[in-house]
Amino acid sequence: VRELLTQKFQDAVERIQKEAFATIRSQSPVIDPLVKAQQIFSDALRNTSGLIRTVRGPSMSCTPGKVEVTGVEEIMGHKAFVLRFLQCRDKAWIGRPFFARYDPNAVWFDDLEPLPGMELPWDESGLLRPVGPALK
Repeated sequence: VRELLTQKFQDAVERIQKEAFATIRSQSPVIDPLVKAQQIFSDALRNTSGLIRTVRGPSMSCTPGKVEVTGVEEIMGHKAFVLRFLQCRDKAWIGRPFFARYDPNAVWFDDLEPLPGMELPWDESGLLRPVGPALK
């Protein structure tokens, strides 16, 4: 991470963005806890114009697919991460929200626990569970 803080790196990124009109993306793992990553993303998003708001939040590429952390909400009286699959081995899960118990120390998908009375979309081995019927 230190190499990303150097002036040389910052100058290179600025030049790529201004001269090549490139959008820089990273699929490197989020090292900080999911809570911090989601807060940084939300704060940054709130301080941008509407043109940039097509950006997606922090995400994890994991065994079941690519999971985005879309926010934190209270669900049935419990603080929870709101998540969704951006990509998934089972297309029926793509875009459907699901919830995990809020854990300020969670770093990766296998740190997540289900809310009481719910299941995560994957089992203990990280393999997908069948998706339930969609609401109409």
